[in-house]
Amino acid sequence: AVVSTQSGHYAGIHGGVGCGKTMIMDQFYDQVQSQAKLRTHFHDFMLDVHERIHKYKSSLSPALLRQKKGVNPIREVALSIASETSLLCFDEFQVTDVADAMILKGLFEHLFEQGIVMVATGNRPPEDLYKNGLQRSNFLPFIPLLKQHCEILDMDSPVDYRLLDNKPLDLPGGKAAFLLDDERVDRLFEHLTGVKVEQAKPRTLTFLGRDIQVGVSHGPVLLTSFRELCMSNHGSSDFRAIAKTYSHVLVKDFPQLSKKEKSTDCDSALIPLL
Repeated sequence: AVVSTQSGHYAGIHGGVGCGKTMIMDQFYDQVQSQAKLRTHFHDFMLDVHERIHKYKSSLSPALLRQKKGVNPIREVALSIASETSLLCFDEFQVTDVADAMILKGLFEHLFEQGIVMVATGNRPPEDLYKNGLQRSNFLPFIPLLKQHCEILDMDSPVDYRLLDNKPLDLPGGKAAFLLDDERVDRLFEHLTGVKVEQAKPRTLTFLGRDIQVGVSHGPVLLTSFRELCMSNHGSSDFRAIAKTYSHVLVKDFPQLSKKEKSTDCDSALIPLL
């Protein structure tokens, strides 16, 4: 159900895992007879937005950037997106990265002004987005903007329909394996690379003008730790850069999280990491 408003359309579908949110959105997307449409993971979309902003700023002279007046990279990116598509379908609309949170209101104000149609799925209603996030007070104006342009559909269900299928669960686009001890992780690294862990070297990834350093690697295989990934200052854009660089990511020292730990920053990093 998409509600028409004065300057755009939006449908927000939220509910627990396995209740059919993505299936319904995909059925809607497949029925739209237009080439000007995009169906993507929300974190992938925001990564593209940040890359566009960085590219636009890089194209400006330092003097023009210092003026600030009349220079609005977020508006320029929104106009560029609106020129390419009229329908945005987002899977997993959740906000965990402070860099995303700070620009969402401005970005979607301009997108809605251009008449963009947006359909999104997520596990949380709008008022719970970016809950307990850094500088959330700056993010809060985004919530009434969404409510102004949306009809919220609550699909919460006690049934996880994925579990009714006898086929084993898999991760979209990849696979996950859990080994019981770190020695086996080391042996797997040596099997995949042909070198000892001690011979692996640190590698610096450069993304959007900053450096990302996690673990050691050899070729397309990264060996790192839970602490380095989830308890350091890394966000979803960092994880996307890592995923694009490496074919295998081996994580050691993965703890069994308590309820207290699940409510902390390490859990907010773990979700976009996975």
